[in-house]
Amino acid sequence: MELGSIANVSATADKSLSARISTILITIPAANSLDLVAIRVFLKGLDPLDFADRFQYLEAPVPVVVSTLPTSASIASGSRTRLSIKNFPKVSGINDIHVLFLFGTKNVTCEVSWVSSHGQGAIHDLDIDLTSPTGLDVKEGSAAIQSCIRFLVMFLL
Repeated sequence: MELGSIANVSATADKSLSARISTILITIPAANSLDLVAIRVFLKGLDPLDFADRFQYLEAPVPVVVSTLPTSASIASGSRTRLSIKNFPKVSGINDIHVLFLFGTKNVTCEVSWVSSHGQGAIHDLDIDLTSPTGLDVKEGSAAIQSCIRFLVMFLL
């Protein structure tokens, strides 16, 4: 299969639905542009199939922290906190998420206890339960939240 200028994209699965209809599953390869691309399928012993419909790559939306509950916690003891984030890359479980609280130049990791991913495709909405960090590097102050792709959520103080 060819997807635009990317040749040799192999099918990951195919299924015959009837004598005249089949499905082909492929993994769309990464690209460096958001252009529309042509799709061409090569079948053994037949001429290539060129599709009139084009495939379009879309830019991933920016992750956004929707809420943090509660909005404050004691620095003396860890508190259960829930982050709700929109437009985050799909995750499989708590091992895909790392949450850091940043206190000046100190990064303090906290424990993620639960994650729920909602959506279809590569971009999801997440709810993350964590325990706020404690210890000598944890300082009192207000937190601004920045979410980062690559499975990293950061609190900036």
